[in-house]
Formats: sequence, structure tokens, C-alpha cells
Amino acid sequence: MGGGSEDDSQETPAMMLNFYAQCGLEERLLVAFRSLRNPEQQPLVDFVESMTTRA
Repeated sequence: MGGGSEDDSQETPAMMLNFYAQCGLEERLLVAFRSLRNPEQQPLVDFVESMTTRA
């Protein structure tokens, strides 16, 4: 019960906040991101976040 509950709780907020692809490009990115294993996702998230903080 413990392992499944943690995974469910991590996905629920995104569903509640309506985080979903809003265009074809975002959908492609989301599909590709979800195909990665968790350790491979973090560097990608860090990279994209670093790009958004540039002025």
C-alpha cells in the first residue's frame, strides 16, 4: 500500500491543477518526458527550468 500511495499522491496534484498539454508541441514533450526513467527526467527538468530563469 505504501509504494502505490506515494506514486498516486505525486500525480494527483497535477491532475487537480489541470496541468496538461495545451498544444501539439507540449504533448510531444510530455510524451517523451514520460517515456524516460525517473533518474533521466531530473536533468531534463533542471535544464528546462534553467532556461526559464534567463533574463
